[in-house]
Amino acid sequence: MVGGKAAHVFNEPVHMKQANQDKWVSNYEAWQLKITRFAVRQIGGLVGWLNVLRLTNFISYLATHLVDPFLAWVTVSYIEVDNAKLPVSFINNVDPAFGVPTAEDADGIVNQLYSPQDFPFDPEEYDVNGLHEFVAHFLCLAIKVSYEQAAIVEHVVTSKWGWEYTAHIETDQQPETASASQHLKMNVLDQRNTREADKLRTVCVRPKSMQEQLYSAQVAAKLIPDTNAFLMTNKHAVVLFFRGTEPAKLLEWWSDADLDLVKEEGVIHGSVHAGFYEALFYPLLDRQHSVFQKICLELVTALKDNNKDLFITGHSLGAALTSVFSHVLASLSTEAQARFSSPHGDIKIKVPGVESLFSRIGAVYTFAGPLAGDRDFAAFMVEMYSNGSKRKMFRINHSSDIVPKVPPPILGYRHHPLEYFLTYDGFMYNEPQDIELWKLVELILFNRLYLYKLWYNWSKFAPDGESLLNTLMLSIAHAVFGLHAYTICYIFHTDTINLHRANALGQKETIVWFRRCAWHTVLRLYFWTGGFLFLFLIQGIMRYIPDHWPSDYEVKLKVMARELYEYNSTAAGPDRAALSSHLVTRTRPESPQPHTTRAIEE
Repeated sequence: MVGGKAAHVFNEPVHMKQANQDKWVSNYEAWQLKITRFAVRQIGGLVGWLNVLRLTNFISYLATHLVDPFLAWVTVSYIEVDNAKLPVSFINNVDPAFGVPTAEDADGIVNQLYSPQDFPFDPEEYDVNGLHEFVAHFLCLAIKVSYEQAAIVEHVVTSKWGWEYTAHIETDQQPETASASQHLKMNVLDQRNTREADKLRTVCVRPKSMQEQLYSAQVAAKLIPDTNAFLMTNKHAVVLFFRGTEPAKLLEWWSDADLDLVKEEGVIHGSVHAGFYEALFYPLLDRQHSVFQKICLELVTALKDNNKDLFITGHSLGAALTSVFSHVLASLSTEAQARFSSPHGDIKIKVPGVESLFSRIGAVYTFAGPLAGDRDFAAFMVEMYSNGSKRKMFRINHSSDIVPKVPPPILGYRHHPLEYFLTYDGFMYNEPQDIELWKLVELILFNRLYLYKLWYNWSKFAPDGESLLNTLMLSIAHAVFGLHAYTICYIFHTDTINLHRANALGQKETIVWFRRCAWHTVLRLYFWTGGFLFLFLIQGIMRYIPDHWPSDYEVKLKVMARELYEYNSTAAGPDRAALSSHLVTRTRPESPQPHTTRAIEE
């Protein structure tokens, strides 16, 4: 008895210590939640008042007509369309290449890695989970070009890829008639009065009267989402790709900043990010004129009377819209209606044939996608898109990209676990334990790896993916000393297969290469040092932004695609021990089984 009491007394400080630690963690998480909500509300409120002052369109105009042309001049980033040079957007000016990359075979002949007309390629070449590196790279090119103006998108789709450009779908910014405008305004006031008004009141002194609350709601009512989607088709597939957040489009930042988790009966299993959902279904009380409705109408037409597969993709905000759109298609499908007890609500989505679109989906690829819903939302995605021998959804993240980490899970958000991870040095992993290990490595060694990326930028944007040393050697010798290609190869003992590259690297190409690499380095250094110079609250954010650019995703996937090309081109079959991780499953002697999907984090 005495021993039991002594043990109890001895353990009591331990229990108290644990209780104090739990209390501290709980208080810390509560304050973190409050700070996160406060910061996001300030961003949303600032966008709201800038929109009232008509400054959002002005900032967008400056970016389109001043910043983009200037940076295009600095980096020599233009696309020629109908004899006119159109500047490439800020997002892509460090790497404005939208064509399919090339590679040399054993005979020194340069070929494209793949033909876009063959998309979605041979099913026998897919990996054990259903991912294909050519598919991933081509869809990454699509999300990359989505940031450009519509004329450039159409030119690249038709001229460079040989596809049919079907549609550019965007949110209606101006109703056709005055009565429609008034109706829309009242709709928006109705559905935002209780939620958005409360957020905007935190921008200034919290309103007390109903009149002030209504005025705040009117501010929110003028915030119309700026959603853009594109549709293209070839003989075998239909591809829908969403544009992500453009830095100068503040209305898109509003969609990102609306972090409330909301339930939408009849269309969403679980809860969904309010901003992403509204970006697809604006105005919420009149879904017949929403972007979702217009996309479905186009898809039903494009998939009618053929056997084409549907592929859906997006980057950043576009990836979130891809997730929500794919979720709703699955929720409305006949398969979901038969398997789940879906809540019955006034869906108001009346597109003949929309319930059959899910069965036509070939795959969904998201790049750098933020969290879009809660645990039930993610679980439904896993159930619908990985219920079989092959997955149909792939979430591709890169290195230290900050966007896939937001909104923070403390707000109730969860990712679906169907993830592929691109490392800083161009390798790809899909086993959960490997992904978690690499995320830890990228976090602990962040500064060292960042310095490596500064160097890597110069080699990855070199012409034809050549190394920095070879590029400098060939270009300087050719441009500065005027040496003939044969002389260059003889002096520097370079393989003769580089003759065409040595001749191609003239003075102009060398200057363009240098400008783009220098600008990319300046941007990376700015974000890196900016993390130290700015306030503590954003210190941990700015340094992770450069890994979010679509060009960084595309370059790493280009490496994956080249490795698959070399693997397919090797007649005897490469040594399995020397293969990259993403190719290993293609050489298993036994019948491969898909990897076990890890559970969604609690």
